[in-house]
Amino acid sequence: MKKIGEKWKSFFYNKQIRTRFLIVLISLSVIPLFILGVISYQIAKNTMIEKHVETNQNHLETVNEVADLMFDNVIKLHRLILINSTLQRELRMSADADKGESGVITYNDSAIQIQSIMSEYFIDQNHISSVCLLDNRYRAVCYGRSNNVGVYEGRIYEIPQSDWYQKMEEAQGKEVFFTNNVLEGKSNPDTFSSVKLLRDPTGFSHEKLGVLIVNLRKSIFTKMIPENSDNNFIVQDNRFTNVSIYDSRNADTSVEEPRSLGELSNTGYLITRVQNKATGWTFATAVSPEVLFKETNEISKLTIIIVFIMSIAAIILSVRLSKSITLPLAKIKRMMLQWAKGKRNFHEQFRNDEIGTIANTFKMVSKENDELNKRITMFQVKEREAELRILQSQINPHFLYNTLDSIYWMAIMEKNEKIAQMSISLSESFKIALNRGKETMPIDKELEHIRHYMTIQNIRYEGRFEFIEDIDDRLLGKEILKLLLQPLIENAVYHGIEPKVGKGTIKITGQLDGDFIIFSVSDNGVGIKDMSKLKQGFGVNNVRDRLNLYYGPSSTFHVESEVNKGTTITIRFPLERRGNGNAENGDI
Repeated sequence: MKKIGEKWKSFFYNKQIRTRFLIVLISLSVIPLFILGVISYQIAKNTMIEKHVETNQNHLETVNEVADLMFDNVIKLHRLILINSTLQRELRMSADADKGESGVITYNDSAIQIQSIMSEYFIDQNHISSVCLLDNRYRAVCYGRSNNVGVYEGRIYEIPQSDWYQKMEEAQGKEVFFTNNVLEGKSNPDTFSSVKLLRDPTGFSHEKLGVLIVNLRKSIFTKMIPENSDNNFIVQDNRFTNVSIYDSRNADTSVEEPRSLGELSNTGYLITRVQNKATGWTFATAVSPEVLFKETNEISKLTIIIVFIMSIAAIILSVRLSKSITLPLAKIKRMMLQWAKGKRNFHEQFRNDEIGTIANTFKMVSKENDELNKRITMFQVKEREAELRILQSQINPHFLYNTLDSIYWMAIMEKNEKIAQMSISLSESFKIALNRGKETMPIDKELEHIRHYMTIQNIRYEGRFEFIEDIDDRLLGKEILKLLLQPLIENAVYHGIEPKVGKGTIKITGQLDGDFIIFSVSDNGVGIKDMSKLKQGFGVNNVRDRLNLYYGPSSTFHVESEVNKGTTITIRFPLERRGNGNAENGDI
């Protein structure tokens, strides 16, 4: 089972997304429809069976009541004949004759008495074939037939040994119904008999007087069947034999022999039964499978048609739905392949859904990636240009130092302290800037470079600039990118204080914030009216780009300015370099 699951999993996940969508959607739609159809059919089938059982049971109860009335009339006929004084006298005389006395049953008088009783008490005699009265010598007086004993004519001595006669005696005077005509046998299959042992009701000995046989036509059961009924009505004697007494299917020439209820049940018939109290027989209805499932077969066909139509609709909807999902994915795939080949601008349109969001995000990322590549290329060019400028500035530095040293000594000889100081500051500033070709320098060296720069500017502008340092001592030995702070001081001098009337103040602060260093350069100069012009300045942009390239996206560059009140530039970068990237620059 596990191997089958693994194979199915491998098969499923190796298919295209659209195929997987179709498999899932069709499985979630067609299979439930099929299950629903099967369940609906079973429910309809069970409902039909329950309906047939309930209807047939009610019908059988009614038939049973009608049959009880008919059989009660037959039982009454037995008893009316028994209590008839004339018939009793003749039967008693015949019984006495058995003891040696004279007297025989009078055929004509007895037949007349029986006919009189039936005429007086029975309106409907259509179902009574004949009535026979046998004395103890088995001589018969019959109404409705000849006065013979049928198959026992000429051998009446066999009557006491017959099966029906013994069962009659066992009944001790109670009426017994037999499935056949006890006198005619198979020669008259359309009738059956009710037999009663007659005993003398006047004495205590209850001597046997004779036998009363009432032969009934089996057509009595025909009236119990509703017209145009598809159900088969069967009467079966379960006391002595399981052979059917009456089977309405006998009218069908295709039925050769009536079968028992058990045989019918085994061949798919729905059997409903009830037991008749008067006879002990079983009344049953047998519904053939063709009739029973006629309606359910129609429901089954209708269900199959509905399930088929709904399945086709579900498959069509599944195909359209999977297409609506996979087509945008195919467009995204095509865009990615084109992007891999170098295309950067995409104009495909997508719906405003999750796939559309993914596609539009890819388009935006592709565009931003292209811009980023251009910026990185530009930064790399600028970096190479800066390296070139540094290399150029390193050409013959000793010549520059010697020249500044000569200027210094000439100023000393001329006793011009300002020129001497300016030459010394400029010489030291160059030494620090060159930094022996290294990319970084300690923060205290960067601050020393700024001090030399401010000395030169104050000599030049006759002390217009006040310079304030507020640096955390923990920063002094930390390495930072060289010339990161001096251009910001220079920007404050030329664009902040120099246009201002009178003196100005420039303040630099530095502090350690966890794993980050924060520097701020503030001035109380004229401020910046148009922030867009700041981007045009070489010095500030150079700092921002170098900060971005060296310290990566975790670095920030932020500018705040207010006209006639001053400007503050704040940079934030990690203690250690974390890779290249774009700085999260602020308001520039």
